[in-house]
Amino acid sequence: MDALPPNDEIDPGLDPDAPFEADMLPVAGPGAARRGLRVAITLVLVASLVMVFGLNLNGGRVQLDSRAGETFPATSLPAGSPRLVLVDANGGLSTMGADGGSVVRYPAPGLAFQFPAWSPDGTRIASIGTDSDGGTSLDVFEEPTGGAPATGPTVVYQSQDHPAFYLYWAPDGKALAFLTTEPDGIALRHVPADASGPNTTVRHGAPMYWQWLDPTRLLVHSGGGATDGFAGEVGLDGAPAAATAVAAGSFRVPASSGDGKYAAWATSEQQGSTKLIVESEDASVHRELTIFGGAAFAFDPKGDTLAFTAADKADSALDLPVGPLRAIDPASGAARTLLDGSVVTFFWSPDGRTIAALRVKGPGDTNVTSADGPGATLARSGAPAVQTAAGGDLRIDFVDVASGTIRLERVGRLSDLFINQILPYFDQYALSHRFWSPDSTSIVLPIEDDQGVSQIQILPADGSDARVVASGQIASWSP
Repeated sequence: MDALPPNDEIDPGLDPDAPFEADMLPVAGPGAARRGLRVAITLVLVASLVMVFGLNLNGGRVQLDSRAGETFPATSLPAGSPRLVLVDANGGLSTMGADGGSVVRYPAPGLAFQFPAWSPDGTRIASIGTDSDGGTSLDVFEEPTGGAPATGPTVVYQSQDHPAFYLYWAPDGKALAFLTTEPDGIALRHVPADASGPNTTVRHGAPMYWQWLDPTRLLVHSGGGATDGFAGEVGLDGAPAAATAVAAGSFRVPASSGDGKYAAWATSEQQGSTKLIVESEDASVHRELTIFGGAAFAFDPKGDTLAFTAADKADSALDLPVGPLRAIDPASGAARTLLDGSVVTFFWSPDGRTIAALRVKGPGDTNVTSADGPGATLARSGAPAVQTAAGGDLRIDFVDVASGTIRLERVGRLSDLFINQILPYFDQYALSHRFWSPDSTSIVLPIEDDQGVSQIQILPADGSDARVVASGQIASWSP
């Protein structure tokens, strides 16, 4: 496993198809700047994002927020309202109401937390804690009720030699699947959420992506080439129950529709292109669509529509899934474009009616293209060089999937952490973390203010004003 260069700058040898690697997540002691933030993204896209978004990556380090833990004026919310879990700039873990009030802070002396995730029933929070020596633990906290203070966590996994760096709750909330760094790559592990039993290794491979099908089965994609790629169903013992009939290609998370009727994956590259495959469980429906470069896709949470991003032209293909946002109906095979341009991230709303998409959009551009260094252009079709003026735009579009209309467009600067960690692997994080509110009315994102401080903002999809609820690095909604 490659280590970060001594100066923490981006390593040009990073594998863009290997998201969950040893040093993917930042590691720091409490109160210290997080070091070693692995920017697992191609240099081309990093250059484009940095220059177009106007971000300062600070040599791969996350700046401490001098207002860490600050919350903002709260209003009264009904009991039982959805809550947010967030990590502040010093790694502190807390929950709060959507108005920034009713704050609960979780005691964990000596630990800095990473990407906490709510259990499916919203009663617990699992997070990865990192100590000052680089050891990690997988900690499960009970969300207190009735104004009671939070108690310490149940530690379900702990290791310094095999550090954990990503977690994903089982659908029934009784267990967690998580990834650890191994001497020879990555291990996918499983552990009871109440620490009633030891962790077990499900599968080895790199990269490693998966989606829970039920509490005993996972749909896994590991490897990325024609010789080592695997995409198929496995049990908790890692044994394949079913595998795709084709070699797995340059994509990340294999997708399964909510009703289990359809699955989607991509073939290995042949003659410069790949095929996006959508197939029914009984193989009576089989759809293929030609795409180029990397691909990311996800089914409508309430239906069978598959949304995906990938380049639609060979000369605009990247290893990462950057391109128009499109949708395909497996039953009819009809495909349509929801957003053109360079979509880099998208999230379905829980009701399946809206997609929040983040895209780079410069004057006259249609795609991010491959080129060398900061002089890269945004498009091959005569677009100007990457814009370096302050205020470069990141567009946040809310798309009505049925009509294709864009309800509104916002402009903002996402935090370094979101750009470096969530954005390159958004399709995996969308399965384990909820950025949309449960009622599908708003999305929560960490957006920098004019002083470069990352603030947790709630952005309503109806166009009303965004609300700042706290300063922090990352946040997600309870169910």
